[in-house]
Amino acid sequence: MPILAVAIAGFPFGCVLAHGNEAHEFAWSSLIVPLGITTFALVILTGCAGLFMRKKPKLLFKWHKRLAIITIVAAVCHAALVLLFHGHG
Repeated sequence: MPILAVAIAGFPFGCVLAHGNEAHEFAWSSLIVPLGITTFALVILTGCAGLFMRKKPKLLFKWHKRLAIITIVAAVCHAALVLLFHGHG
């Protein structure tokens, strides 16, 4: 489970930086879609942790709580980027 969390957390940065050998300038707006996908995946993982909590309640409640906090942070960051870069026009 921790490996999956690290992979999901690193997904947006891998998408932004994986442009081949071409030199690209970093743009915060390029994180909007990958961060949205990451947030969606975190919502699903948080729901699954809550759903399967009946099997191992103590362990999964800890993960459910952690995932919920990470999901909220990712969602707020995603919303801020959307409002900053796509809120006009």
